[in-house]
Amino acid sequence: MAEKTFNYDPDFELLAPAGSMACALTAFDAGADAVYAGLPKFNARERTENLSFQDLSKLTCYARKYRKKVYLTLNTLLKETELTEVAELLSEVSRISPNAIIIQDFGVLRLIREYFPEFEIHASTQMGLHNLPGIELAAERGIKRVILERQMPLEEIREIAGKSPLPLEVFIHGALCCSLSGRCLLSSWLGGWSGNRGKCKQPCRRRYFSDSGNGFFLSPNDLSALEFLPDLKKMGVKSGKIEGRLRNAGYVWHVVKAYRMVLDAKDSELPEVMPKAREVLSHALGRKWSSGFFDPKGLKNVIQHRGMGASGLLCGEVMNIQKNGVYVRVSRPLRMGDRVRIQPVTGDEGPAFTITRMLVDGKVVKVAKPKQICFLPCDKEIPAKSMVFKIGITFDGLTERIARMPGSRIPLDMEQVFDGAEISVKLPDANLAWTKKFTASPAQNRPLTPEKLIKEFSSGGSENFRAGKISAEVSGEWFVPAGELKQTRREFWDWTEEQLNPESPPTHSGLAKFFSDYRSFQPERGKMETTVVLPAGKKPSFKTDIAARHLKDFRNDADEVILPFFVPQGQVEKARSRIKEVYLSGIRRFRVTSPSGLALVKEFPDVTLVAGFPLPVCNSLAVREIAGLGVSKALAWVELDKPALSALLEKSSLPLEIFRKGRISLLVTRAKVPVSGKISDGRSLEFDVVEDRASGLTLVYSTQNLELPEVSGTSGFFDLTNIDFRSKDISSFNLDYEWK
Repeated sequence: MAEKTFNYDPDFELLAPAGSMACALTAFDAGADAVYAGLPKFNARERTENLSFQDLSKLTCYARKYRKKVYLTLNTLLKETELTEVAELLSEVSRISPNAIIIQDFGVLRLIREYFPEFEIHASTQMGLHNLPGIELAAERGIKRVILERQMPLEEIREIAGKSPLPLEVFIHGALCCSLSGRCLLSSWLGGWSGNRGKCKQPCRRRYFSDSGNGFFLSPNDLSALEFLPDLKKMGVKSGKIEGRLRNAGYVWHVVKAYRMVLDAKDSELPEVMPKAREVLSHALGRKWSSGFFDPKGLKNVIQHRGMGASGLLCGEVMNIQKNGVYVRVSRPLRMGDRVRIQPVTGDEGPAFTITRMLVDGKVVKVAKPKQICFLPCDKEIPAKSMVFKIGITFDGLTERIARMPGSRIPLDMEQVFDGAEISVKLPDANLAWTKKFTASPAQNRPLTPEKLIKEFSSGGSENFRAGKISAEVSGEWFVPAGELKQTRREFWDWTEEQLNPESPPTHSGLAKFFSDYRSFQPERGKMETTVVLPAGKKPSFKTDIAARHLKDFRNDADEVILPFFVPQGQVEKARSRIKEVYLSGIRRFRVTSPSGLALVKEFPDVTLVAGFPLPVCNSLAVREIAGLGVSKALAWVELDKPALSALLEKSSLPLEIFRKGRISLLVTRAKVPVSGKISDGRSLEFDVVEDRASGLTLVYSTQNLELPEVSGTSGFFDLTNIDFRSKDISSFNLDYEWK
């Protein structure tokens, strides 16, 4: 495998997953221009291996050397008590300097922009950005790239790409979530394991039951967009993203290699290259391929409910379970080193392990052939009546290569001043300064400029340190020989090695400022109000402070209008026109439920804005971010547990609401779900599948009503539009349990 023969397409970036160092290097070797990776906490794939700080340091150093890029995922929602930990993490990461941070939480956006502005910010697909108003708002808030919602057809992407103020990134291959990004609460509802916190248990892959039959009603096929790559490039998409941080290096190699082949081919070569690329891709062992949401006609085929939504190649079935392993009837060859998953027939996620030993008829073998009964030693709990899927093959772990890789040097910000008699270099984060005397001559031509000074000090460094941000000031016009300037730079870096300990580098100035500011945060309680959302066509039958209606159901008896959380690009002007119509009728209070909603009401300066579900407000920095956009009250995020809610109340600069009663959508999709009405899973948990023809969305609700007690210091929000008044079955969601 070649280590340094890299391709680079400046017009279209091929972005690959890096769940481990081996995956990252394999991706680069196979032709990826960039990789995205997470640290052990605060990323949307916490269940994978992820990288250590040392790994990230080595990887970014390697990437810089070979003109590659590394993006760090910090794309989960944060509890109030986690803000300080994330600030400290960003301070550490600033010494490594990845090319960008991928974020979901509005609080993380504010934290980076205000205190760690050296980082480029990319909006995760979890932010659900899917139209131009939302993207324009992102640009105004300092975001530099948007990873689009995955459930968007090509025509919508094309329209946005031609007008977008920001570069766009699009998923091109891998597993698809059934739900709109950031809108799935199903795993969280079933036990606090939140997809918005990287801990999804994938209940969408389960078998569900209905009066009309059973099947995997919420389990989509994988996306494969090889054929769409030329179109995506031509329409101006800047990055194609491969999903798969839970996958191994073998998967990464084959997928990246296939997409690199197509990207590097000329249009005239595609008929010959495409079949070869598909052959390479077939070794990646994923689910059945589909066009995902790119083709609107294919929405009916995204979910094939008759087939189990398990990934990999079916290789056998479990025959007998022992304490120390499992007997398998083999249907396709299994080999030592293969990665397998024991998949329950319910569709729930089963245990996965690498085959390190296998026996047939009591004898150790390297290969188990079809029709043989093979014993696989395993210390995991094996579900009965399960199937065995091969999900990975033996691949070089690159252990020795990784061990040889150097780490990143620590960046030092500098403030330089040169006046002909002396050069002074201040290190503000370390509170240190270095000076050197000069006897410079007046310049006849080519005087020393700030740009030359910055370039010289940026070109070098020491064993443990390198230049960060540099400002330079030159008073007068002076001539300094190039050799003397180089010697000055060497002396400075020698001095830094003597003065600074790489094991205890200077504290980031932004971190100290954050702690100082955070200590001063005070809560704002405000007026306590009760807001009730009225069903379409129904009049209020009791007194309430605020009567609310959805935009599509607006009547003159409403005090507040709720904006839709999903407005496809083709419907933006219609929504804008409807909002203006409602405004002209006298409405001055709007509930915004998405970034695009915040953008759509900007033209009305005299309105009251309330942040509502599903716009996530989990921490005080998120509160401050939306307050800067004109919001005067916020609904606390519905997933919060009691300690997280209490901590937010103590720091929130806006009055808060609590979702007291109603039914919240646990999953929302543009896919054609092959069932409607009541469904239940193997645990007899019941849900309602409801198709909203007006929006084209299908929503999944629990049959339980959400019902929370009054929380002191908060307003109450009651949504009567979907509530089942006859049901006595209620849930407090995560309030009394841990939001994991």
